[in-house]
Amino acid sequence: MQRIGTFTSKAYLTMKGLVAGLSSGIGMFMLLAILCIGVSQNVLGQPVQTATPSAENVTVHLDQASLKEALRLLGQETGVSIVYNEQYLPQRILSGSFSGNDIEQVLEKLLYASSLRIIRTGDYQVVIAPEENTKPTDTPTINIDGIVRDRDSGLALVGATVYSKRLQNGIVTNSDGRFSLKEIPTGQHAADTLVVQYVGYETLTIPASSLQPDQIILVELGIQSVTLDEVRVTSDRLQDGVAVADVSQYKLLPKDLEWIPGAGDDKMIRALQLLPGISGGQDGRSELIIRGSTPFQHLFSLNGITLYNTHHLFGFSSAINEEIIGSLELYKGGFPARYGGRISGVIEASGEPGNFDRFQASIGLNGLHAGGKVSVPLSGNGAILVAFRRSFNELFETRFYRKLLNSSLGRKRDDEGNVYVNLPPDQLGFQDIYTQATLQLDPKSTANATLYHSEDEFDYFYFNPELNISEDLENPEYVMFDERNSVNAKTLGLSSSIDRKWDFGGKVEASFSYTRFSNGFNYFVEFDGQDYYDAKTSFNRNKLSDYGVQLRTVIPIGNQFVTDIGGWINDTRVEYAYQHGIHVGTFEEKALIRGGYAQVHWEVRPGVILTPGVRATEYSLHEDLYIEPRFRAQYQLDENVYLKAAYGTYYQFVDRLDHFDILDERSGFWALAQDEVQPTRSTHRILGVRWERPNRFIDVEFFSNALTGISELGQLTDDNLLLDENDELFVDGTGIQQGLEILVQQTSGPIRGWFSYGYTQSERQLDGRNQGNWYPTSQDFRHTASVVAHYALGPWQWSLSWQLASGQPYTQIIEQFVPTDLTDPGKTGQDDEFDRLLFSGPINGRRLQPGHRLDVAMKRSFSLKNVLLDVGVSVFNAYNYRSVWRRDYNQYSVPIESIEYLSPGVTPTLTLRVSYL
Repeated sequence: MQRIGTFTSKAYLTMKGLVAGLSSGIGMFMLLAILCIGVSQNVLGQPVQTATPSAENVTVHLDQASLKEALRLLGQETGVSIVYNEQYLPQRILSGSFSGNDIEQVLEKLLYASSLRIIRTGDYQVVIAPEENTKPTDTPTINIDGIVRDRDSGLALVGATVYSKRLQNGIVTNSDGRFSLKEIPTGQHAADTLVVQYVGYETLTIPASSLQPDQIILVELGIQSVTLDEVRVTSDRLQDGVAVADVSQYKLLPKDLEWIPGAGDDKMIRALQLLPGISGGQDGRSELIIRGSTPFQHLFSLNGITLYNTHHLFGFSSAINEEIIGSLELYKGGFPARYGGRISGVIEASGEPGNFDRFQASIGLNGLHAGGKVSVPLSGNGAILVAFRRSFNELFETRFYRKLLNSSLGRKRDDEGNVYVNLPPDQLGFQDIYTQATLQLDPKSTANATLYHSEDEFDYFYFNPELNISEDLENPEYVMFDERNSVNAKTLGLSSSIDRKWDFGGKVEASFSYTRFSNGFNYFVEFDGQDYYDAKTSFNRNKLSDYGVQLRTVIPIGNQFVTDIGGWINDTRVEYAYQHGIHVGTFEEKALIRGGYAQVHWEVRPGVILTPGVRATEYSLHEDLYIEPRFRAQYQLDENVYLKAAYGTYYQFVDRLDHFDILDERSGFWALAQDEVQPTRSTHRILGVRWERPNRFIDVEFFSNALTGISELGQLTDDNLLLDENDELFVDGTGIQQGLEILVQQTSGPIRGWFSYGYTQSERQLDGRNQGNWYPTSQDFRHTASVVAHYALGPWQWSLSWQLASGQPYTQIIEQFVPTDLTDPGKTGQDDEFDRLLFSGPINGRRLQPGHRLDVAMKRSFSLKNVLLDVGVSVFNAYNYRSVWRRDYNQYSVPIESIEYLSPGVTPTLTLRVSYL
C-alpha cells in the first residue's frame, strides 16, 4: 500500500519540566500539540478514505420523464453530483415513484436491467460507469490542473465534478474550486475529453488535445435551470436559507439571502438578526447583540481585518458592503480554538475574489446611499475587485433618511414644544471603500491582499428657546439653550495572506493584518449665547491600532483525524483623552498579545465527532499566561436526530468600557486590560439537538455563559446617588447569560423560510452598583421571535419578516429637592433655597414596552445580453407600529425631562442595481 506522506517529530520533556509546565498552565497546550504531532507520525502515512455518507431517504416522483432528466433533477435536488457518459444510458421513459434509503438504491431502480454500475466516490458524488473499464496503454498523457468558477459572480464552485470520459473517473473540486487530474490521454487516436459538471449549472466538455502540459485551465459554468412540471424530488439535504453547520454555528451565502426584506443592502446583517439568540433591538439598527452580550464582545472580521465599528448612520446601515461578501460564518458561542480575543461570538466574513477572466461592474442605490463595484481580471490568474459606497443626503434627503434622523436623535416636538433638531444635510454622512487583489500563484497556492477604509462624520445641535434651569420651582428661570454635538469615526484596515494546499489534503496559511480605528465626540452647552464650560463641556478621543501576524496549519490524518495547529502575535495600542467640564484626563496603553492553539477534529466512528482543543495566550501587561480549553461534540442518535454539546473558556483583553452615566450615554471607550481592569472571562456551556426531515429542519440549543472580570467606569454610589465627574471610579463584577433558542426552517416548497424564538437572560452584579443586587444589562431583550418567509412567483420574489422583542431595560431617574441650610430647624422649606439631588431607581429596574415590526419586500431581475437590472421595493415597518426603543433624560430641565426615542414609522424605499456581467 503506497504511503502518501510522512511526518516525523521528536519531543524531549523531563518530569520536572512537565510538572512545572502543568503548574503554569502551558502544559495543557503542549500536551495537546504533542498529541496532534504524535498521532500524525503514526497515522499520516495511511491513505485517506472517503467517509461513509448517512442514509438520505430519497423519493423520486416521475411522470413521463427521460432517464437523463431524472438523473439531472435527482442530482440537483439532493446536492449529489451524478457523473455519467450519456452514450451508456439506456433510452427509457420513466413514470411512478422510486424510493430508497439512499441515492444509490434509487439509482439502482432507475437503471434496472442495464450493464451499468454505481460507484459512490464521495459524500456528494456518484459515478455511473460501465461494468468493464480499462485504461488505454501506450498513449501519451498529461497532468491537468484547473479552477472551476461561477461565470457570473466569479466565485469558486466547491464540489464541482471534473470527469474523464475515456478513463471513466474524476475528481471533485476543493474549497477553492481547484482540481488536479493525472495521466489524461492526449494521443491523436485516443484523445480524452473532460466533462465538467455542477448541480444546477450547464455541463461543459473540454478536448484534452487542446490542453498543454503544466497549464492551469480556468473553467466557468453558467447556471442552467431544469423545469419538469410533473417531476418532483425530495431529500433531507438543506437547500436554501441559513445552514446550521455545527454547535451554535451558521453559514450564509449572500446569493441565497438577497430576498431578505431590508432598507438597503444589509441583507446578511438582517438575516443574522432574525436568528434565535441574536437581536438588533427594536429600532431596526444593524448592530448585533449575541446572547445578551454587547456588540463589542464578539469578533467581527473581514478577510482577517478586525472591525471595531460595524455600522453607519446611527446603526441603520452596516459598515460591511455586502456586495463584496462571498460567504459569512457565524458562531454564537462555543467557537473553536483558532478564534480568540472575544467572549461572545465570532462573525467571519470572506470577500469574493472577483472574476479571473472578464471585466464586471455594477452600480446601485437605495434610500440611504449609492455605490458601485468593479472587477478587473489579471491575465486569467487573478483579479482586482473594488467596491465603494457613499451617502447622498447632502444632495437630497429621502423620506427614510429624515425618519431615521428623527428616530435616532429623539427630541423632535411640535412647534409649541420648543425643542427641535437642527442638522444640515451635508453634516451627516459616511463613505467606505473596499479593495481586494487575488492572485493564483499555482494550482495549490493563492495570495490575497485587502484594503478597507470607512469614515463617518456628523454635527448636530438641539435648540430649546425656553428652558427652566432654576431649582426654585416657584420662580423659574428660563434661558436660551443650545446643546451641540459633533461625532466622527474612521477605520483603516489592511490584510494580506498566502495559503498553500498539499496533495494529501492539508494546507498552511500565513497572514498579516492591521487595523486602525479612531472616534471622537465633542459636546458643549450654550446658555443665552454664551458657552457654559464649568461642567457642561465634554469631549473624548479614542484611538486603537492593532498589528497581527498569524500562522495556521491543517493536516488531515487518515479518515478519522484533522489537526489544526497555529500561532499568532498582536501588537495592540490604545489612546484615550477626555474632558468632562473642568476635569481632563488622558492615557496611552500598549500590549503584546501572543500565543498558540491546537485542536483535533476526531471522527470516532460514523455519526460521532469530538473536537477537543486548547488556546494559550500570553498577555504582556499582566505578564501572565491564560489557558482556554475548548471542546465540541456531535452524536448522531438515529437517522434524523443529532445531539451536540460545547464547552469553552474565553478571554477578552481589549474591550469597550462603558461609562455608567445615566444622564449621558455618549461615553464609553476601547481600553486594554491593565492594573485596574482585568481581562473579561466567559465560560460557555451549550447543549443542543438537531432534527432533520425532508424539507424541514429543527434546531434547539440551551446555553449558559458565566462571566467574570466585568469592569465599568461609573458615577453612582452605593445609595444610587449620581455624582460629579471627578468622582468616577472603576468597579468590577460578574455576570450571567443563559437561555433557550429554537429554529424551525422550511427548506423547499413554494414557501420557504424559518421561525425562530430566543429566551435570553443577561444579568450582572458589580461592586457599588444597585446596592449589590443583580440587575439586567441593557442588552437583556428577554424574549425575541421572528417569522421569515420567501415566495417565488415566476420572475418575482416576494418576502416578509416579522419580529417581536421584549422592551429594553432602563433606569429611572428620581429627583429630590432639599433645603440648602439644614442647621436651623426653625426654617420652613418654603423660605429656603433648595438644592436638587438626583438619584436613580434600581438599575435597569424598568422596562420599555415590547416592540414588533413587519417588513415586506418585492424583487425582480431583468436581463438584456450582458446587462442585469435588479429592482426591489421594500417597506420598513409596514403596519406603522412605533415602539419606544430608548428613554433618555434632559438633566438641565427642572423638573427633569424624560425623552423617548421612537422607531421609524412605515417607510417604503426603492433599491436599484445595474450590473454588467
